[in-house]
Amino acid sequence: MRGLGTRFLWHNGSFLYGFSYPFVLFAIVSIVCLPTYALNKKYAGSESEDNVEIDSGSKQPLPLQVFKGVGKLLLEICVFLFVFIVIPMLEGNILYYVFRSENMGTWKDESYCLNSNLFVLYAVAASAVIFSILSLHSSKLAFFSDPNTGERRPNRIPKGVRRRFTVLFLGVYLLTTLLYSSWFDLYTTEGLRVQRFLFHTEYTWEQAESFSVQKSSQGTLSLIITMQDGKNFNLMNGASSSGDMEEMGLELTKQLKEKGIPCLVKDWDRLREDLHKDDYWQDYMDELRAIIE
Repeated sequence: MRGLGTRFLWHNGSFLYGFSYPFVLFAIVSIVCLPTYALNKKYAGSESEDNVEIDSGSKQPLPLQVFKGVGKLLLEICVFLFVFIVIPMLEGNILYYVFRSENMGTWKDESYCLNSNLFVLYAVAASAVIFSILSLHSSKLAFFSDPNTGERRPNRIPKGVRRRFTVLFLGVYLLTTLLYSSWFDLYTTEGLRVQRFLFHTEYTWEQAESFSVQKSSQGTLSLIITMQDGKNFNLMNGASSSGDMEEMGLELTKQLKEKGIPCLVKDWDRLREDLHKDDYWQDYMDELRAIIE
């Protein structure tokens, strides 16, 4: 559905571009959670609880069943969102202020760290690990009880097996955390630091060859900077920052213009039409255009 929407509704790329992104995320979740599923299948035995009949005399009124069902569903959704979104976001903020503080020491306070795509992969992989651990130590599936009795199913996985796989899952979690915390692009008004695990490259804005203002996939603006070695960097495409990213974009545009670095925007009017129909982005584009022209 995302592939079709990308291709025919939003016109932001090909079907494969829209389809592949969620497919990769689902694949990561499936791979990480697969051991838990396999263990549950292995130790569940041949016992089946699917054929247990519900005592009709113990049935509750339909409105009460619906009310309880909706309540359980909302609770499980909240737990799911907390595990898959809130925990990674908290982890990301902690890493930003603790791990990267040393890397930012020689840079100005007004700095911006971009790694939105890697953050999504980290959030999915790390959250899948957490979810697997919860599932491993709960009943047959995490947060689920017997649909007929309302009681939790007994956990048939031996404690020793659970411990070993918990250590394995925690190891995967620590590896994804280490990768995420050491893979980022750090922007300042002075230049750019590209950190890739144990290796880093630093650029100054004098090393920029050209820059361009383009529409992002969300219909907002992106400032694309091309360095002399041919590498491109997107300044405004999903950022966690210590200040206002749009202000950074304006300031950097002024610097690039003063240094005589060319801007490759050919049709400002067409760009304005393609932008999200929001006065903020229209006005922001006009500010950038006034600086460049």
